[in-house]
Amino acid sequence: MTSHEARTKCFAILVAIVVTAPALAHDQDLRSGTIKPTVGIMSEAVVRQKLTTYGVRDVTQLIRKGDEYRIKATYEGRPVDLTMTARTGLLTNMSTRSRLLPAADVTNKMIRSQQLRIERPALVRPGIVQPEH
Repeated sequence: MTSHEARTKCFAILVAIVVTAPALAHDQDLRSGTIKPTVGIMSEAVVRQKLTTYGVRDVTQLIRKGDEYRIKATYEGRPVDLTMTARTGLLTNMSTRSRLLPAADVTNKMIRSQQLRIERPALVRPGIVQPEH
C-alpha cells in the first residue's frame, strides 16, 4: 500500500466518523429521553380543527403546557375542561377523566359502494388482479 492510498483510507475513515458521530449521539439522546423529537406535535390551528370533529364548540381557552393542550370550551351544551395530547390528539374530559370520541357525523362520512359509479374492470389493472367471475 502506497502512502497516498494509506492517507486516502485514513481520510475516508475520518470523514465517516465525523459524519456519523453526531447522528449516533442524537439517537442516543432520543433513546435516553434527554431530548424529545418534535415531529408530530400539533399546532394550535390543528388542535382547533380537531376539536370541531369531536363536537367541541366555543373554545374560550387553549393553552399548551408541555406535551398537552388545556382547553376550556363547550361540549354537548355544557362547559368543560379538556386536555389533548399534542402528539396523539387524545382528548380527555378532565372532570370525568373519560376519553372523548369524534362526533358521529364525522365518522360516518365514508364512500359506500353505491356511490362509486366506476365499473370494477376500470379500477383494476389487467394482469395484476384477476376480475371477479
